Amino acid sequence: MHRALQCLCIVSVGLLASCSGSPASVPEGTFEYTLSDQHNAIADPTVEASSIKASPSASIEIDAKDYSFNVPETLGVTGPNAIHLYQSNSDNKYRCPWNDGQPIILNGETLESFDGKASFQGFQEGQSFILAIGHDNIAEAEGQKLVFKPLWVATLDVARP
Repeated sequence: MHRALQCLCIVSVGLLASCSGSPASVPEGTFEYTLSDQHNAIADPTVEASSIKASPSASIEIDAKDYSFNVPETLGVTGPNAIHLYQSNSDNKYRCPWNDGQPIILNGETLESFDGKASFQGFQEGQSFILAIGHDNIAEAEGQKLVFKPLWVATLDVARP
């Protein structure tokens, strides 16, 4: 699966609405993750990235305050504006706006379903996800396909430690 992620350049998906911002406090039992290239499948195509191993939880906090994104000029963007979360073996796809410099909580309150049907039910044991941080055209996408330009991509596997 990592090989497929390394080849990921632009993902086109159906239009979705924007979700609310991150909550001010971290919910109890939140799995905390600090962004790094160790898990980034597109950082170096010659190295296979390891997946993130997360404990089952209702939410994940992503801390990117010390992470510097490599933004190729060819993408025509200045940095990330969204997190996309794709559940493996499922049609469930979610989005949350990027909050530069602040930790971001991913949970049922902050993640909005692409199709507006499947609300996010937490990170449950045995599930796998593709977690992608990048830039999408959500603000300009009315009447056109949403285009997502990934800057950081990882697999996330949920299991008890």
